[in-house]
Amino acid sequence: MDGTTVPTEADSPLVIHARRLRDEILAHPEGSWPEADRLLATAGGVSDHRAVAIVRTALASAARESQRYDEAEAHASGAVAAAQASADRGEQAQALAIRAMVRLERGDAEGARLDLRAAEAQARLTPELRLAGAVVAGKSGESGLAREILEDLYEDPGASALVRMKAANNLAEQLLEIAPDRALALFRVARELASTESAVHLPFVEANIGIALVHLGDLPNALAAFAKAETAQVRLSGVGMVAEYYAELSAVFGRVRLLTEARTAAAAALAGLPIQTSALMRADVLVTSARLAVADGDVAAARDLLTEAVQLYERQHRGAGMAISALEMLALDTDAAHLEVSRHAQALTDLGLTREAGRGWLQAGAAAERVGDLSAAEHYWQQVADHEGTEVTVGYEARARSALARGAPARAHRELSLIHISEPTRRTPISYAVFCLK
Repeated sequence: MDGTTVPTEADSPLVIHARRLRDEILAHPEGSWPEADRLLATAGGVSDHRAVAIVRTALASAARESQRYDEAEAHASGAVAAAQASADRGEQAQALAIRAMVRLERGDAEGARLDLRAAEAQARLTPELRLAGAVVAGKSGESGLAREILEDLYEDPGASALVRMKAANNLAEQLLEIAPDRALALFRVARELASTESAVHLPFVEANIGIALVHLGDLPNALAAFAKAETAQVRLSGVGMVAEYYAELSAVFGRVRLLTEARTAAAAALAGLPIQTSALMRADVLVTSARLAVADGDVAAARDLLTEAVQLYERQHRGAGMAISALEMLALDTDAAHLEVSRHAQALTDLGLTREAGRGWLQAGAAAERVGDLSAAEHYWQQVADHEGTEVTVGYEARARSALARGAPARAHRELSLIHISEPTRRTPISYAVFCLK
């Protein structure tokens, strides 16, 4: 099944043209498409809303693949409006699903969920829509649901090879921490599919193989995989991953506690990410660099890095990044007011980012406890417990802190004994912090 649509007698010539063009755009998302501009002008002039919706959805998907999120959301919203005008429920569902993915990647998990619910109400879920739902679930902390959807997609004979490739890649990412051997096997399946179905994804799948090898303790082959990813990207685009490569490499070194190497790689990534053209990714790398600096005891450098990150997120109007970087900055201040910390935790909760919000509420509880406000601390720790997507270890720590504050050391010891202190994404002093926002 190749995912193409067979024309029907009801399809206008412009719709048939739009579907052919859509297939070409999706096969080569990195290209430019003056033909699409001409078709949009023609279809708009005769109010062929279905043709407009089809082309705009494809352009949104291509822009998203290239991380041009403003352009992607504009095309997706235009596609939604055109599909509504045409009363084509299937095209409306597709456009909503693409916009959900874009909104998720911009930090608006709640907006993404609303779009997906609307998509489900419009049409029977296609494999593409199910994939979008799985990614939203995973990024929102609902990892069990994400794995269930992705397992079904991976085994679905009705899904296209491209969807199966993305399902394998995303499922592997979900399994990295708990089953790295299977994650590596799935990444290799994704690589095999990408080699024939989507060359643009191949370097990134290769980089994921490197990450899996790090989790398995095979650093030499992990670095070889990263080098192979860089070579593949050079072959594809002529310029290579460069900054993206070093950003990923910094996270790899951070996971294995090679902090000097990690910070050097992060600095190389930042050097290759100019503010004017790569503001969003640069901000994400700045936060990762700040966390590495904290782990290395360099608080002054962390402050400088976070200050720039906050400014870049503000310019991009990225609420999630603003809240996360603000929490990181407040974590450097032992006198931070718990109300200020809780404000940013609430912002993440409102965005639907329960994983990051849980960490923020834990931080707010610690700040309240420091000033003796145990009532507020208990309230914040309860927020951690109330959110289903909170990391397990963060929940254990919140309950342990609550037990200690109430004078129940035995219960606190039981909760703390369940925490895996080697987890690479924790931000508390018992572990190093390496969490990439992307």
